[in-house]
Amino acid sequence: MFDDVIKFAPCEHDLEKKPEYWQSDTFKKRNHAVLESIKKVTGYYPTKNRQPIRVGVFQVADKTTIDELVGLSRKLKDWFKLDCFQASIDRVTNTAQMLFDFNEYDTGKSVHLNQSQQIVIGVTILRYLDLPRPKGAELWRRYFLAGQYADDPESFKKVLQKLKYKGFCKQDYTLLCDSLLHSMYMCQGLVK
Repeated sequence: MFDDVIKFAPCEHDLEKKPEYWQSDTFKKRNHAVLESIKKVTGYYPTKNRQPIRVGVFQVADKTTIDELVGLSRKLKDWFKLDCFQASIDRVTNTAQMLFDFNEYDTGKSVHLNQSQQIVIGVTILRYLDLPRPKGAELWRRYFLAGQYADDPESFKKVLQKLKYKGFCKQDYTLLCDSLLHSMYMCQGLVK
């Protein structure tokens, strides 16, 4: 289900430099910094099967820019501690690649994402880049609603205000209001 949006895989090299490319660090420098930080915190270097640097690959629209990917990377760093240090867009296949540092520098451990967090990352990508929803995304409605609420807590109230003047019959209007209010309360954590 989550793989419909983004796929993470281990990476051991810089991204290919495409015409649309951004980097804040090289793979070699970042990998060295990660290994040294792990050794500093834990007292030893990580095992070879640890994957502190991973590439995330996903489809983008024709209009998606590298600046939008950089903005997305800031959002993912704030929410999930995933630090993107390289990004590129392949216009032949309309595929974005983002190279992430999955290391928590204060603990020396890797960032682990559960299934819900992975879905939220996918929803964040879809919402931030204004991409079409893939098959199966109808099951993610609560994540889309929670994302909308996180971006603008007043958005549900604004829609309710707009609905007042649309001329719905009382029964339809009540149903719409109840649905929106329930969504808002769910996002606030007041109901399940």
